[in-house]
Amino acid sequence: ILKYLKSSINIGLEFTAKENNGNFQITAFSDANWGTDLYGRRSIYGFIIYLNGNPISWTSKKQSFVAQSTCESEYVGMREAVREIRWCTQLMEELKFPIDQNHIPVLYCDNQSSISIASNTRMDNRIKSIDIKYHYIKDEAAKKNIMIKHISSKNNIADLFTKPLGNVRFIFLRTMMLNYNMQFEEY
Repeated sequence: ILKYLKSSINIGLEFTAKENNGNFQITAFSDANWGTDLYGRRSIYGFIIYLNGNPISWTSKKQSFVAQSTCESEYVGMREAVREIRWCTQLMEELKFPIDQNHIPVLYCDNQSSISIASNTRMDNRIKSIDIKYHYIKDEAAKKNIMIKHISSKNNIADLFTKPLGNVRFIFLRTMMLNYNMQFEEY
């Protein structure tokens, strides 16, 4: 850790004002690593939230239960990210910050199955094992309070928070995190 800190002394977060007609936009990335805890087999989820391209909230946390699939693990991580997005949005509304009404907050995730579950308002037998409290995300997606989009694992910044990474991958994702661009789809 000390070696890394010494070598990265000139790296830090830089917050910039990005012109967006005076409005604010929220974008987030979510990821989970299924069952990597060797003792309890619990998953680790992580997310990062950007406000006009500036990172404002991030976390990495072990889930409180054993997920039964990668999809369930990712879905729970997405739910936690959506809760934080809603909290940030409500705080901005309370503080009277102008929110871009043409931009629904976007959550990027690299798991197609969990995106499908979150976007589908219908319930089926395949997802009965997922606790009801985690379906909050379905409600938020149905109300159009959040838009969930797929992103390739290669470009998912939240990978930084969920698993050990090799040096090259870590530096690539760290660079993306610090130099996030509102036109992320171009990556």
